[in-house]
Amino acid sequence: MSTQCFMSHVCKHPGRFAFTVFVGALLALQCLLPCTAFARSKGEQTATISPSMQQANYLRDKVGVSVVRLEITYGDANLVCTGLGILVASIPFPTSPSTYQNWVLTDANLLEAQLASCGGSSSGASDGVQPLKEIRIWASDEYAQSNSGTLLDDLTNCARQSTGANPLPQSDVLVACNDTQSPTSARTTLTFSSTGQVPYQYFTFFSSSGEPYLTPDLSNTSTSGVGYNIGLTNGSGKVFPFANAKQTSQALPQDYLAPSIVQYPVNVVTPTSVATSSSNIIAPLNTIESGTPLVSASGQLMGMAVNNGDGPMPLRMTFLQTLWTTH
Repeated sequence: MSTQCFMSHVCKHPGRFAFTVFVGALLALQCLLPCTAFARSKGEQTATISPSMQQANYLRDKVGVSVVRLEITYGDANLVCTGLGILVASIPFPTSPSTYQNWVLTDANLLEAQLASCGGSSSGASDGVQPLKEIRIWASDEYAQSNSGTLLDDLTNCARQSTGANPLPQSDVLVACNDTQSPTSARTTLTFSSTGQVPYQYFTFFSSSGEPYLTPDLSNTSTSGVGYNIGLTNGSGKVFPFANAKQTSQALPQDYLAPSIVQYPVNVVTPTSVATSSSNIIAPLNTIESGTPLVSASGQLMGMAVNNGDGPMPLRMTFLQTLWTTH
């Protein structure tokens, strides 16, 4: 807009002209204030956030877009387990470049071919087990830029499949689910180990655009160093209180999507611990949720909280090496 047009527009609206003068006066007043006033304000603001807290907030925002909440239904829908997963790959589908196939890594005790109860492994169990039926994938609030709950995908009508002419190893179970975003008529398949010896589980879903992901750092074999657990909370730092979402009507999984740095209880288990250490005391259930990613100070995926039946505890990426290289 030219100056002439602007002035003509203002003159036709004297109220706007008065407002313009008022704003100009405020700006001029700021110029008259001492520079030390602004310097003091900025200095006090910086002083309230320590470097370690700034680093933690940076990691929360960087990693938070890749963390997803899983809502997994087994059997007759009375068993609805919830926990976390993290996107570890997102690539264009070969026959449909406008569609992306996304890989999610989670706790193998959260996502199984069949389960008897949330928060514990059903491998080898025969009593009370219910088959996998549905996987709902919720985006974090950081990803969605909203706290209203955004569903990335919903894998439905999951059912155990025959391996056909090319059988899987005896210890493997094949489950297929419908994905409405799939570019083909083929169902999304998940392969499960029935031996219970694999702590992590992969599955894929489709989307119309690439998703932000965090590649595992398989070169990090150290069991020392600072790690950060990035969870999804209710915005006040509280994780979802139950492993089974059906245990309460007062808490909904989609209300726990805010990325936060979460901690194990003091003197219970630390981010630098490994699952094979006999000195670990396992954390109570859902102090940290199954599938909570553990990242390094540089934002690389170091490990994940997995549940062995007594509560989630961190496993390092060294346990993921075989699974990652065979997929």
